[in-house]
Amino acid sequence: MLRHQYLTQKTTPTAIMARHIAAAQELGTTLNAFTQVLDATAMREAHASTMRYRMGQPLSALDGIPVSVKDLLHVAGTPTGAGSRAYSSAVQDRDAALVTQLRQAGAIIMGKTNLLEFAFGLVHPALGPVHNPWDLTLTMGGSSSGAAAAVAAGIGVVAVGTDTAGSIRNPAALGGVVGFKPSYGFYSPEGLIPLSPSLDHLGWIAPTVADIRTVTETLGLVPRDPGDRPHVVVADLGFTQPDVRDLTQRLVTAMSAIADVQDGFVFAWDQANAAALVLITAEAYAVHRDWLRTRWANYSVGTRARLLAGSRITTAEYLRARQVRAWLQAEWLRRTVDWDFVVLPTLPSVAQPESRTGDEELASATLYTSTFALLGLPAISVPSGLTPANRPAGLQIVGRPGHDAELLAFAAQVEAIRGPLPRPPHYAYIID
Repeated sequence: MLRHQYLTQKTTPTAIMARHIAAAQELGTTLNAFTQVLDATAMREAHASTMRYRMGQPLSALDGIPVSVKDLLHVAGTPTGAGSRAYSSAVQDRDAALVTQLRQAGAIIMGKTNLLEFAFGLVHPALGPVHNPWDLTLTMGGSSSGAAAAVAAGIGVVAVGTDTAGSIRNPAALGGVVGFKPSYGFYSPEGLIPLSPSLDHLGWIAPTVADIRTVTETLGLVPRDPGDRPHVVVADLGFTQPDVRDLTQRLVTAMSAIADVQDGFVFAWDQANAAALVLITAEAYAVHRDWLRTRWANYSVGTRARLLAGSRITTAEYLRARQVRAWLQAEWLRRTVDWDFVVLPTLPSVAQPESRTGDEELASATLYTSTFALLGLPAISVPSGLTPANRPAGLQIVGRPGHDAELLAFAAQVEAIRGPLPRPPHYAYIID
């Protein structure tokens, strides 16, 4: 991150923040990545951070680091938009719990990022889609689309996102950056507008695994080594687009230099995805039931339709989905007892044109990710490379429950053997 430059006085938080704010207001507008740029408060906090470094008293490795927050979490002094016109426009008087942790470490909240409506629906027409820094005509997926686009474009060092079925990992893969969903319950959901409380995860999007390790370890994660030559199994999934499959296989082959790798892991993916869909849809409707009665016209048509589908799920169907999840959790532990990590593509394809993005495409985007949100497992998407069409793809690495530190350490090794990647055409060169 920027700590070394700050400590050696090569630059200051004030100077860096001014550049990030300018990039958010210019390139960020082109990408439609931000709903709010908090320029005044961010600059005040940057000046305070600069003074702490001058006195040799930085609060942590995150002091003076620009961070963006998905506009689904409360940030004091700003309204929370949730990607909709149906949520209250009231200015929040308290930070979400994770935002509080970041502020206590000296990180600076520079803006709030755009998202799919309530992290569940489609793009609200009043806000518009987020554009991909690799090609402005391509989708960024969702729901943490603005967070991933900002990081991919070099705006903000790290972004806070949420992931209920893949909403951190998928846009990270489409943007060629790293997306980490910790184990379920790793961070408090206080101050988060829920989508599906039993599956919602808070996590991170950043340029590198090292950046995510700095954030998580500063906020309390104890670093651990994955051990000598961990055991890795590759999931057998036949839906992957050929260019994504080629990149996956190339990186898996290289991975054999640092791990014992075996192919052919099969799981009850269809059952897991079906159970996740029932739980998310039913819980989302429960969250929005009263708002739908009073704010009906403020939702987009597509989001209303998705939410109303939850009203048709019976109590018996919901309880059955919970039973299936419990069985799958036990089955996963039984099937993976000999393996440290499971690897598979993050998405079956690369970013598609925005004009093709609809319910079918959004549903297929969670094929390889929703299982791990359902089971509460730590999972990370690391760029696997660029296709011949210059579009990034992601490799997903899944760890044992509660072994987040080992997963991050192994992901860093995988990132190292992959080597550096070029930056997208739409990129803000803050410190180059």
